[in-house]
Amino acid sequence: MKRDLSYYLSLRYRYELEADSEEGGFFASHPELPGCFAQGESANEAVEELDEAREAWLEARWEEGLPIPEPRQVEELSGKLTLRIPPSLHRALTEQAAREQTSLNTWINLVLAERLAGVEERSRLTVELREGLEHLESRLSRIESGLGSPRSAAPTSVRAGA
Repeated sequence: MKRDLSYYLSLRYRYELEADSEEGGFFASHPELPGCFAQGESANEAVEELDEAREAWLEARWEEGLPIPEPRQVEELSGKLTLRIPPSLHRALTEQAAREQTSLNTWINLVLAERLAGVEERSRLTVELREGLEHLESRLSRIESGLGSPRSAAPTSVRAGA
């Protein structure tokens, strides 16, 4: 069933936001919409620009009669994962779990959760740091422009030696 453009414009697509370590600013994209991305000096600006880019992307696809994907639904997962690893790594992980007096399953869960928390924290801190630096640069710029403006000089009087 072909839907109208307003339907696609009303959908909420997932977005990803990354700090741009090379150029500064932020890069935002919609993973479900290939080639739909935007940049901004701040995280908020990048997301606002992405909203505009998404509208233009959807309109262009609609006008060309090209398929438009719908947002990917979050799938329910069982929590069971089959993983193949080298026997030497299996042994090392089992030994480490034993040293910490826990099961291999529990130990791997803890390691993965700690790793994910670290990645999320670094990402959050990167965003906060970049926004803090932008704020400081803005304040510094205002201070510098204030210093460059003509200042009134206080009148001075010089007396000839008495």
